[in-house]
Amino acid sequence: MNSFNDLNIIGFFSGVVLPIVLNFNSKACEKRLAKLVGVIGLDTSSLSDAGAAQLFIQAVKKLQNDLGIPATLGCIKGDDIKALAKSALKEAHYLYPVPKYLTQIECENLIKMLVSIILKTNQYYRYQ
Repeated sequence: MNSFNDLNIIGFFSGVVLPIVLNFNSKACEKRLAKLVGVIGLDTSSLSDAGAAQLFIQAVKKLQNDLGIPATLGCIKGDDIKALAKSALKEAHYLYPVPKYLTQIECENLIKMLVSIILKTNQYYRYQ
């Protein structure tokens, strides 16, 4: 990572992935997400931690939409999903401070949520 463009790409992909990862981890970090929704100024007085966490995730999705960041990616082939998941897990496991580590299958399912069209060999996948 040596250029401003590299940072733009990383930021862009982080923006696409963030709501999906927050939703996946929401049960493991409800209290922390509930605090964040208060930080952004939304009223959570009548909500449980789980409800407040979901409100925060919805606020992130709205910001994603307002900024024109797509909610999915169409550039990953179905054949690539297993290898991408394996690579991501190799990098992240035990090195990143996350609320919950993913299994291979969970990681593949998260990647499927990010891509579009229909899963077939060398075609694209659309999560449904």
